[in-house]
Amino acid sequence: MSTDLPTLWLVEVSDCQKIIHDKEQAYSYAHQLQSEGRNVEIFEDGKLLVKLKSQQQYSLFV
Repeated sequence: MSTDLPTLWLVEVSDCQKIIHDKEQAYSYAHQLQSEGRNVEIFEDGKLLVKLKSQQQYSLFV
């Protein structure tokens, strides 16, 4: 008898982490954080898969 447990995706930044049960939602949330200037790590079932560096958008009106 086998048990099929759902895959847990963990999206983590320096000051918080969020557990998500869907891969697409996890990557979407991670890209949102990345676009806000955050470094993001994505874990699948406790294994680090991806490290995303922050994307800074510079303004011409500084």
